[in-house]
Amino acid sequence: MKISEQSALTRLRAKGFLGASLVGGAAGVVASLAVGEGHVMRAASGMLLVLLGGNVGGFAGMFARGALRWAFGGKETGEEYSAEAVLVLSAYGGFLGLVGALLGGDAGHAHFYAGAGAVVAGICAAALGNSIFVLLRLLVLDEMDEVSRAESMRRAVLEARLAVLSPDDGKLEP
Repeated sequence: MKISEQSALTRLRAKGFLGASLVGGAAGVVASLAVGEGHVMRAASGMLLVLLGGNVGGFAGMFARGALRWAFGGKETGEEYSAEAVLVLSAYGGFLGLVGALLGGDAGHAHFYAGAGAVVAGICAAALGNSIFVLLRLLVLDEMDEVSRAESMRRAVLEARLAVLSPDDGKLEP
C-alpha cells in the first residue's frame, strides 16, 4: 500500500504524541511508586509536564532564535519551526530526564525531571531551525513504504536539480 508524505507525517505526529504521553506517564508512575501515593495524579501530571514542557521549550527556542537573528542581523531562511520535530524530540528529552532522575536517585520527582528534559529538548529542536528539517525528513521517509520512498526521493532530486540549474541555458551556475 502506497503511503503519501502527508500520511507518513501524520503517523509521525501520532507516534510523537503517544511517545511523549507514554514517557510522561511512566515518569509519573515511577514518581508515585517512589513516594507511595498519588498514582493517577502523578501519572497525569507527568504526561502534562512532558507534553506542555516540549511546547513551551519549542516556543522559547523559537523566540531565542528570532531574537538572536534580529540582534546580529541574520537573514530569515524560510521554514524555521517544526511542531512535529518539537513533539518527537520532547519525547526523547522526557525519556532522558526520566533516566537522569533514576540515575540521580531522585525517583520521587521523576515526572519533574522528565518535564525539564522535554523543555530542554523543545528548546534544542526549535533553536536548530532549518537543520531539524533534515531529521524530520529522514523520519518521514522511514515511515513510508519502498515505492513511496523512491518516488519521494526522485521528486526531491528533480527539485534540487531545478534549483541548481539555470532556467536559461541548462548549465550549472558557478
